Amino acid sequence: MYQRGNDHVLEYNKVYRVCTETGDAGAIHTGRDFTWQGNVIRYNYWHDLKGPGLHGVTGVYLDDFSCGYAIYGNVFYRAGRAMELGGGRDNTVTNNLFVECTPAVHLDARGLGWAANYFNGEYPTLFDTFRALHADQPPYATRYPRLKTMLQDEPAVPKGNVVTGNISWGSGRWCDVYDFHAFDFHHMITMRNNLVADAGFMRRRAQPEKTLDPYCLNIDGKEGYALLPTASKDSWLKLARTVQSRRQTLLRTFRQFSRQRCAVSNSENRLPSCSIRKYSTPPTDSAAARISVHGATPSPNKTR
Repeated sequence: MYQRGNDHVLEYNKVYRVCTETGDAGAIHTGRDFTWQGNVIRYNYWHDLKGPGLHGVTGVYLDDFSCGYAIYGNVFYRAGRAMELGGGRDNTVTNNLFVECTPAVHLDARGLGWAANYFNGEYPTLFDTFRALHADQPPYATRYPRLKTMLQDEPAVPKGNVVTGNISWGSGRWCDVYDFHAFDFHHMITMRNNLVADAGFMRRRAQPEKTLDPYCLNIDGKEGYALLPTASKDSWLKLARTVQSRRQTLLRTFRQFSRQRCAVSNSENRLPSCSIRKYSTPPTDSAAARISVHGATPSPNKTR
């Protein structure tokens, strides 16, 4: 799927075994337009995503400077590079469940690295589209206030992304951060209150970049990267046991998207029945047993 435009809602879908003969592809893919704002991807089940080509398959692929997306309440199971934020800003990734994804979340600052040609005048498509729509003026700037000053606010820097309240568990890794030394990750990205029990925590360049971060050429095969551990072995095992003890409670918080209990199975694996419990407002407690899936019942005219 390729998504264009504004204020779309993608919800209550099961997406699996797509892009099986390619690479650098997404089950849903979008990008290269600052003005595509206000889109929501929620309550979907993404699983068994794997491709043989370069970079593999991504579940939700916010490619090249996608901005203003809200991704929440999804389940990603063996969903490859499950969630990619490709240099954009003001995206929120909250209250999702990732199981055995590699990684669960990808973040980068490509506009400061290999994709700097989008900002130096060589490839001006982002700015041409923005100015053609007068996106810093009403009605765009009224509906999406951040657009009013976006072009004056270091548009190549991935500011305002929020990754909170998620759960990630399994044999994969929690996150990849590319161009790590090219920007102030800790001030530009809000990442907190995530429950992580993956084998690895973060993959990033081992030393400050003397050249452009080369992940665009071979994202998983390039040398020079370090995989930071989640915690000490004892801490990881303790956390894994905690997640295991709460697994049944956690899975009971999810309901099949048709409101019926479901058995999720494939030729190799089978997960227990699961259900979704909806909250009128998201709980503040991010404990595993209380992951929130907030929202209302499906609305008419929404993408399913």
